[in-house]
Amino acid sequence: MSDKEQLRQRVIGGILSIAQRMEEVNGLFDKAGASLGEAELGKLTQPEMDFLTLIADEGPLNGATAARKLGMPRGGISKIAARLQVAGLVEPRKMPGDKKSQLYALTDKGQRAAGLRRTLHDLTEDMLWERLKASPQEDLERFAHMLARTSDALGEANRQVRINATALLAARSAVTDGTDKS
Repeated sequence: MSDKEQLRQRVIGGILSIAQRMEEVNGLFDKAGASLGEAELGKLTQPEMDFLTLIADEGPLNGATAARKLGMPRGGISKIAARLQVAGLVEPRKMPGDKKSQLYALTDKGQRAAGLRRTLHDLTEDMLWERLKASPQEDLERFAHMLARTSDALGEANRQVRINATALLAARSAVTDGTDKS
């Protein structure tokens, strides 16, 4: 195996390892959040916590905006909002000048849930930084630069995968329903 191929395997392996560790952190984060908040808040899913945090950060918002910002379908946001309303965490508000649309705002209980999530998130970041901050400044700068480039590369790769998957599914659909003209 060439040096370049070994380097490729180490880089991709490192990225995948970081992704796996982040999934582990999210799992622990979910368990800790559920344990700490379950008595008062009930069990909240990650998307529900994401929705609460978004409202806490940006103020009342409508379902379409929440769906766009969280990368979820509008119907998924509606279901989440309905569950959170029943749990007493969000409340609907009418949008000024629009009789049909509504904004979702946090109740006091919803504010506490979002605060709990923020506290756990901050704790996780602080613990990670404690382990990294002893590294030389130059290494940290290089690492931050590489993380940004990696994120950009993953974003572009995901965009290309979506384009290729859409084309593949369209071609497969055309063959399946007999409209393929090739």
